[in-house]
Amino acid sequence: MIVDKLNDIINSYGEKSSLKTFCLYVRDNIYDTDRLNAKDVSEGCYLSKGQISKCIRHLGYDSFSHFKDDCIAYKDSLTRKKMMFDPERDLASNVVETTQ
Repeated sequence: MIVDKLNDIINSYGEKSSLKTFCLYVRDNIYDTDRLNAKDVSEGCYLSKGQISKCIRHLGYDSFSHFKDDCIAYKDSLTRKKMMFDPERDLASNVVETTQ
């Protein structure tokens, strides 16, 4: 899954790594990836488009569009999951609701 790849790099690369910078930006903006293009990502994380392309290849993708498709699929998979708890309720109310 894309988020696992991003987190692996974030946790294993140094602070000044362009790959880590890219992964942090994508992870923090993954819900907006359907509206972003390579230029937007490049400007957002202050890397050149060439560096963005290199980062995407390092993650195992042939192109930005394949990478973007995987990000969108991840985002869509989250919306299909049924939430067990209502975030607007307190813990006790949620526990009572799920055990009935």
